[in-house]
Amino acid sequence: MINQPGADRAGRLTPRERECLRLVDQHLSSKVIARRLGLSRHTVDDHVDKARRKLGAGDRFEAARLLAGIERTPPNASGPDANGMAEPPPADLWSGHDNPPSARSDHDAGRWSPGSSETAGPSPVVRRPVRRNTLSVPARLAAILAIAAVAALAFGALLAGARALQDIALTLVG
Repeated sequence: MINQPGADRAGRLTPRERECLRLVDQHLSSKVIARRLGLSRHTVDDHVDKARRKLGAGDRFEAARLLAGIERTPPNASGPDANGMAEPPPADLWSGHDNPPSARSDHDAGRWSPGSSETAGPSPVVRRPVRRNTLSVPARLAAILAIAAVAALAFGALLAGARALQDIALTLVG
């Protein structure tokens, strides 16, 4: 029996929800995940949201970290062995990785290196959701024109000020 909170809830995840969360744990966007799995971005978001709710996580990245932690724990894990060391995960769990934890030295444990697809713990990068531009095309064009008009007025005011300073200078000199 798995001795980890959330493991029973993780058992209710569908294979597709698990797959999506694994890719979220690699910090891929829904768009990239959708391309890899041949799904729409909205379908990926639905799978991730359902998995997040099943795991009781606050956001998609927390859900992905929870699942990764659960999957890294062997099903028969009962805690540390006599030496105080936890058993390594089963080899088949790491079949898709070039550098499973057992192949790394103790010196490398817990360290993250650029380009690695897997870390020994929680992700070192906290990624916040990016707010997308929700303006329609006509609204974007209107905003661009408004900014251009304000810039033109500001430039005109700058020229008028320069002209006024020139007139003042000429009056004082001559």
